Amino acid sequence: MKLNRILVPLDGSALAEAALGPAGELARPLGATLLLVRTAEAPVFSGTDLVEAQVDVVREAEGYLGRVADRLGRDGLHAEPSVWYGPGAGRN
Repeated sequence: MKLNRILVPLDGSALAEAALGPAGELARPLGATLLLVRTAEAPVFSGTDLVEAQVDVVREAEGYLGRVADRLGRDGLHAEPSVWYGPGAGRN
């Protein structure tokens, strides 16, 4: 079995990003892609445009993952960002 992708969930914290080093060490010799995943969810406030808020949080998450992917690319790793809309793990 060939390992093609390694899932790396990120939330923007230094603790989560600490997983990038070991994931990169595993991916490099295998030629695997790091699949960078982040969830995004807009808070619901009365009187706000929910669609606009949703678009904003997704764009922010895409920008963050794009910057991480670019940084990994400069280190010779292939990273693919993926943003999922909805609550993160452990939240309903």
